[in-house]
Amino acid sequence: MKQNEKKIMRGTLSIAVFFILFLLFLMSCGSKDSNKDLITNLTIAQILAGSGEQPLGKAEFRLSNTNSLLSTRSSNVQQFRTLSATSYGLLTDLSGNNPQNYGDGTSDGFTDHFITPIAAALDICQIVAYKSREKGGPEPGNETLENASLILYDAAVIFQNVNEKERKFCDYVDKFSLVPEKQTARVDIKTIPIDQRADYDRIGIIASSLTYAFSPNDVPEDAYRYMSLELNNSYRGEIITDIFYDGCPNSFLNSPRSYFNEGTTNDWVEGNTCTVRPGMIDSNSGIFLLNSEEYFTNPNRYKNPPLVNSGVADTESKRLKYKKPSSMDTLRSSDPYIMVLNLGEGSISNLFLDVSMDNVLFWDSNAPDNQFSPQLDVQDRPNATSGADNLTNTSRKNMILHLPTILSSKK
Repeated sequence: MKQNEKKIMRGTLSIAVFFILFLLFLMSCGSKDSNKDLITNLTIAQILAGSGEQPLGKAEFRLSNTNSLLSTRSSNVQQFRTLSATSYGLLTDLSGNNPQNYGDGTSDGFTDHFITPIAAALDICQIVAYKSREKGGPEPGNETLENASLILYDAAVIFQNVNEKERKFCDYVDKFSLVPEKQTARVDIKTIPIDQRADYDRIGIIASSLTYAFSPNDVPEDAYRYMSLELNNSYRGEIITDIFYDGCPNSFLNSPRSYFNEGTTNDWVEGNTCTVRPGMIDSNSGIFLLNSEEYFTNPNRYKNPPLVNSGVADTESKRLKYKKPSSMDTLRSSDPYIMVLNLGEGSISNLFLDVSMDNVLFWDSNAPDNQFSPQLDVQDRPNATSGADNLTNTSRKNMILHLPTILSSKK
């Protein structure tokens, strides 16, 4: 891929420059004007070294937890900030909610239950940077793709034959996964010239979707193993589960590492007949909507189909939605939703994004266990009248998925 080719080219150039410098040094040692020649030759070598591309920085996503983020924020509130926080002393997730207060109490007659995913994957399209308002950047809260000051990363670079005139945002994505075996994911990003780095105070992440992977011990029904929060596509604001065709590897059902392609072997290549289709969840019952009747009429074609005879008629208003930021409601369908994170002091060559997804799945249930199983256990089923009602009416028996909490820093 292009990025890897560039890395190899930069490495080769550095080695070549080293040998040129060494040879020029030896040549200078035999000269009468050795000091003068040495200075001249060093200058030539420096020019050669500088003729390559500007070194790339890194953007690194790191799996964390709420307690660690709270500790980090308390120790250095000026360096770690989130856009959605109304106060720099308050930790909030990407939708502006307190990650320590996801439940609604027992006044509705139900016990609050929570589950933390065991892994997650973010399908990133672009990472951009914004100058501060004082340096000509947009007002906080008014960030768009058009008023970004610099594109730090574009997933399109790993694809060939990209038609720039016809491409839309998130036509091209790259998956960044956080799994227990590999708690960091990183990518090369452009660096900002040193003399301009102080001008930038925010970054924006444009992603197609965020997928949570749940343990079979917590979510025993395979049809709910992977739940995706759709961020930038026609399903924006909705929750979709991944339903696998029978040709998909069995490992996908019990190994997020395999599904997110972080294993020692590429199971996607081995399972080249694998197709993933969307499943829609009913906000009134937690079971599946009939967005595809084939799941119910031909379940043998799938690895993890919904239960037969459990489907509900599909209407857009009934689809389960996640807790989203209010800014998403003001966007046109052609506008990308951008996760904006404020930056603290320091170099912007390397970005660190610490991600917590503690307790992001919340549901009301009086079941004695802490397993989410709405098809098999009626006590785990929500009873909202619509996707919107489920998010706003705490008297309901709710089922809510939250966006993660992400804190950024630069080093």
